Amino acid sequence: FRSSPAYKMNSGTGSTGGDIEIEANGVPEGASSYSVTVQKEGHGTASATPISGSAGTEIALSATPDSGWILKEWQIVSGDINILNNKFTMPNSDVVVKAIFVERPLDPTDPEEATVTFDPAGGKWEDGTTAPKIVTTNVGNEITILDAPAREGYEFKHWEGSAYQPGEKYQVPSGGHRFTAVWIKSVSTKPTDKDQTLPKTGENVEPYLWSSVLLFVAGGLLIVFRKKKSKQKG
Repeated sequence: FRSSPAYKMNSGTGSTGGDIEIEANGVPEGASSYSVTVQKEGHGTASATPISGSAGTEIALSATPDSGWILKEWQIVSGDINILNNKFTMPNSDVVVKAIFVERPLDPTDPEEATVTFDPAGGKWEDGTTAPKIVTTNVGNEITILDAPAREGYEFKHWEGSAYQPGEKYQVPSGGHRFTAVWIKSVSTKPTDKDQTLPKTGENVEPYLWSSVLLFVAGGLLIVFRKKKSKQKG
């Protein structure tokens, strides 16, 4: 308020006298209200408070990036404004702004991850699955080479892509690595005819010996009989 020159105050009673003028500075009746639209690019949320107002109203912007993302900048899509410390003053028009989110750059101190893939190449894992198994860890870490899968009619030779055997240690390189199972056909253990006619080590050879002697004697008698028969004819 503003007092006139005739304004007086009685210090004893606290009462006032004289004329008092009160001046109100507000929004003129019928002033236009304009809207604020907030867009976004990337992963995060963005908003404005308030979302509308007349010219001269202060607008506060808020942006919350998702995990692994950061707010790069506010872009002015439309409206004659300047954004400073996430705030701007409303002009005589609607305003559209956009929050630009980008992925957070890797910190040089952050460990690099890599994957090591084991492809059974037609084999089957112990759990019955046949899809490749993937191990994810930090570069430089040591992992244990997985147990060999199984494949009917084949024997596991080694993991190709550097010949490694199950249980061995492997240091994971940058960019990861892929191992593929190498298989060789199983050798048949079915005995041959020769194996079946010969006695095995440790078996009793006497029946075989007597059989051979009897065959030899029978052969000799047959020869003698034929010679005698030939002489009689002569």
